[in-house]
Order: sequence, then C-alpha cells, then structure tokens
Amino acid sequence: MTIWTLSNDWFDRHTTQDLTYRVRVRVMTPGALDAAWARIVDEHGADEAGVVPIGGAALIRVNDREAEAISGGEDALDSLEWAVNEVLGEVLEGAEVLVVAEERALVTDADEPGLE
Repeated sequence: MTIWTLSNDWFDRHTTQDLTYRVRVRVMTPGALDAAWARIVDEHGADEAGVVPIGGAALIRVNDREAEAISGGEDALDSLEWAVNEVLGEVLEGAEVLVVAEERALVTDADEPGLE
C-alpha cells in the first residue's frame, strides 16, 4: 500500500548526507495501529525506547494513532520510502492512513551536544 509519495523537490535537493527526513502518519481506523505496531515489533524488534530499526530508517510510535519514520544519510530517501510504504504499508493494508507531517532538516556538527 502506498501511503506516502516522495516529492521531486526532496529528491532533487538531496545533495548532502547531512539531511534528515521525517514522515508522520495518522491511522484513522480504530485499533489498526495497535495491531500493526505489534506485528512490526515482532518482525523487526525494537530498542529499549521502542524505536524500530528498519534498514537505514527507524519507525517510532508517537501515540495511539500516529507513527513516524525517520531517516538520514546517503540513502535516506530510499530507506524512508521503504519504511513508510513497504513496512507500514503492508501492516496497515486496508486501514485509512493520512500523512500529517513531513520534515526535511539539515543536521550539522553544531547540532550535536558537546561539539562546537
């Protein structure tokens, strides 16, 4: 199921590995995210904070109706698209899902604690 379509703007402007991306989805079908998230964690595992690593991306459960995919680095857009459309799309097949936020940010050394 295709949940999110990568914009040409993001693709054309992905010129540095210092860009990070985030896509947040809201699942409108009651209970669908609970079942989907359990399946994702079962298939992919999660760290102590509940973050699910998906190749070069990660999935984060935001609340009872929202999840987000984040990615950065050279293959960020491919990883993000795979996490949203393949991983989330497969487990949310048949549910009503809306993209509610997209973000592209430049990360620099100054953004890292302790680095100046």
